[in-house]
Amino acid sequence: VSFVAGLMLGLSLLGLLPHAVGALHSVRQGTAWLLTGFLAMFLLQRFLPFHHHDVPDGQPAAHGGQAPTLAEQSARHLTWVSVALGLSLHSVFDGLAIAAAVAAGARDSGGALGLGTALAVILHKPFGALAIITLMAASGAARSAQLRVNLAFALVTPLGALLFHLGSGNWAQTHPGWLGAVLAFCAGTFLCIACLGLLPELQFHTH
Repeated sequence: VSFVAGLMLGLSLLGLLPHAVGALHSVRQGTAWLLTGFLAMFLLQRFLPFHHHDVPDGQPAAHGGQAPTLAEQSARHLTWVSVALGLSLHSVFDGLAIAAAVAAGARDSGGALGLGTALAVILHKPFGALAIITLMAASGAARSAQLRVNLAFALVTPLGALLFHLGSGNWAQTHPGWLGAVLAFCAGTFLCIACLGLLPELQFHTH
């Protein structure tokens, strides 16, 4: 988890954002789009089913003096359908990031940015898939249904990348400002995932 979080953090600030600023020719516009992406992902995680990391103020202590975590409380109300829909929308942004990074790499005659973005997405996808399948297993869903849902979830990110390529591929090449805005927006989503999704998990593991 720490490796993937570090990869996404570095890719956001040292890979996607510099390319975005270069394409936009404006640090101010680049950081504005980065904050837009950060807030979009934050709101997505906050108002759709997500994993809580904190204990609410004034929460009464449970048995043994330990306060029940929000994660334990929310887990009782989560359904695999809602989690799958939320993570699928999240995955569309991942596909957008990959396609934009590949387009930027093609424009600059380099493939490192696209490869790094794809690697970051591939490495953190199993966490989302595990959450969906675990909830499906807990709800008694058939093994065949779990496999079908897992396959469909795996295809969302490539579909998002394909839609960006078909809908905006040529436009991104001829309008570098548009591509820069997309890159900065995706940098913000990666930054949010790393800081609010992955890194907070580390404090809950003794190692």
